[in-house]
Amino acid sequence: MKIFEYPLHIETPALLAQDNYVFIDIETDGLSHKNKIAIIGLLFVTRKSPNGLLIQLFNDDYHSERACFEHLFELIDAHEVDYFISFNGDSFDFPFMNARIAHYRMARPLNKKLNIDLMKVCRKNKRHLGVDQMRLKDVEVFLGIHRDDTISGKDSVMLYQAYLETKDPKLCEIIMLHNYDDLVNMIPLLGIFDHIPESFDSLTFESRNVKGHKWFLYAHKHDLNHLELHFTSHVNHSRFEQFNESIGCTFHQNANDATLKLLLKSYPELQTTLIDTLAVLGVNFESLGNESKQRYVIAHMGTSYLNNIYNIAFSMLDRLLTD
Repeated sequence: MKIFEYPLHIETPALLAQDNYVFIDIETDGLSHKNKIAIIGLLFVTRKSPNGLLIQLFNDDYHSERACFEHLFELIDAHEVDYFISFNGDSFDFPFMNARIAHYRMARPLNKKLNIDLMKVCRKNKRHLGVDQMRLKDVEVFLGIHRDDTISGKDSVMLYQAYLETKDPKLCEIIMLHNYDDLVNMIPLLGIFDHIPESFDSLTFESRNVKGHKWFLYAHKHDLNHLELHFTSHVNHSRFEQFNESIGCTFHQNANDATLKLLLKSYPELQTTLIDTLAVLGVNFESLGNESKQRYVIAHMGTSYLNNIYNIAFSMLDRLLTD
């Protein structure tokens, strides 16, 4: 494995100021999951590297793929990455990488739930962008983004195969430039959010540190009887499942994910829904002071109390999560 590292001097986009991000793009020697990764390209914009750090992990001998993944995990941990950003990553990069990770029986798949796929954003907002095809280069042209490389992904495959046979450094340079441009151009690609109604923040989740790891509340919903909460993280956890009617909740933890379902009480005459504190916590609601009572209100007059939902969600996760 060869590692190419380039400190950048970009001004951190305001969109990326709150969390740690890594832009990710791979090159492979074919589309089948039986093929291998040629390059894992990474551009970190994190508190550790606020002005950008571009790292390329190159499988230069065709036998270093596992080593590339091992170093990838080390970098993700070192930069405390919250979110990935990719272009078509949900459909190509992540399924390909996770298939190869599974091939090596490495117990740490990359979490696609924490990937922001800019191609999906473009497709969803196609009518606002005036782009017929959602290829990366087409969106770059719309936004006026310049790139230095001239090859396609298909060309990259052929050039990598030629490199393996010849070890010609010029071929390596061409392939790496293609990947480099794909990465650095994703930063100005965030300019799509200036043209569409969808906000970047809507693609991120409420998160908290629980039991030494960061967990993300990626989905939640409630009706009159139950509050359902879905969490995810970057770290694989042991399988743990619990059902206990006496505390009014079900909890299921498996690998990266955890699901929690809490019993609610509804008061239609008051248009209010709240946590059944007696069933869930063993605490009589009527014994609480007014300020404490307010913390358990989930919805009132059709409006969800999001801060209460978040606080209850992570408080319960902390109670139930295995270390």
